[in-house]
Amino acid sequence: MSEPIKWTNVTLKLSQLKKWENNPAEISKEAAGRLVECFNEFGQIETLAVDPENKLVDGHQRLDTWLAKYGDIEVDCRKASRLLTEKERQKIAVLLRSGAVGRYNWDVVSSWDADDLQGWGLNEETVNDWSRDIAALNELLGSEVPNFQPVGEDEQGRLDQKKPVTCPECGHEFTP
Repeated sequence: MSEPIKWTNVTLKLSQLKKWENNPAEISKEAAGRLVECFNEFGQIETLAVDPENKLVDGHQRLDTWLAKYGDIEVDCRKASRLLTEKERQKIAVLLRSGAVGRYNWDVVSSWDADDLQGWGLNEETVNDWSRDIAALNELLGSEVPNFQPVGEDEQGRLDQKKPVTCPECGHEFTP
């Protein structure tokens, strides 16, 4: 097993950072605009993560967006104590984009102002992007990830009407 990674705070110029050539993340023009808006209003909230050779572990979209908008500024980074394996980089890339940082509690979000949410980027386009991601995941994994898009009342099953189940052992069919 590899030695544990320790992360330290460092400040680097954007020009010192190198991209990981297998980075799977991408960003739309609209989302890049929101990154700029966020930076302008709140400053640098999240650090970029780099290995000892300043190769990015996380932060490619921020690097590209900020470099284009602000030039070669200094940014806060977290530097790993050792080089990461390709498998570790892949795992981090997936974990950070697949719920390891949380997900929305829709009961809470539904009470927020809809115009604000749309202005901040939570809109039909982003939901459609998530749907495309689910379809791509289905294809990649060869299985079907449920589509949790809203459906009409006529398409919803009734909870008080249960479907028959067949026992895999004996073949007996029953309604639970």
